Amino acid sequence: MVKKVAEVLLKVCTILLFPVLLLVGLLIMLFAAVISLWQQLTISKDEQQKRREEETTMLALKQQWSIFTILNEITIKKQFAGSLPWDSGDYFCLESDPEIFYLQDKYFGDWFVIDFGGVFLQKWNYPGIVNCDLVFIDSTSLRVIELQKHILSKSWSSVKTDSNEIRFEFLLGNSSSIYEIGLEEINKILNDPATEE
Repeated sequence: MVKKVAEVLLKVCTILLFPVLLLVGLLIMLFAAVISLWQQLTISKDEQQKRREEETTMLALKQQWSIFTILNEITIKKQFAGSLPWDSGDYFCLESDPEIFYLQDKYFGDWFVIDFGGVFLQKWNYPGIVNCDLVFIDSTSLRVIELQKHILSKSWSSVKTDSNEIRFEFLLGNSSSIYEIGLEEINKILNDPATEE
């Protein structure tokens, strides 16, 4: 009996409190909207001009070339090219000195690993869409090798399993993909004329 009375009282309280809580929530949202509108109307022209100048400065900074990495005699620079949706990562254009023609008109992620006398890069096949290739650039010959293609992940990690082998892990949601390569295999591909890019 007491249990049924408690249930009935709980239902009555819920029914009575629901409109009150809804009204409080709407009042809070209305208050926030009024404050936002007030800020928009009371901002001075100087402050608006200052905001526009800051936005222009930030855009100019993103469009500048900055050093991405330096390896032996190679300097690779990056320039901001865009962002993925929901601010989940940026992609860049790269250029190098001495010039590596392969880098032209391609996009790369901000991930890289320096090892085996070169640099491993994350090449983006389409701007704004996660579809990447694992690329290796040899610092001596400036040869480029695409080791893995069409990897549907931008979350990469690497572990050096021993002095002559690296294991790459590509995170794919709840699963992952593993790719291992050794220095001997890199050298074999570099010395094979059929693999020239």
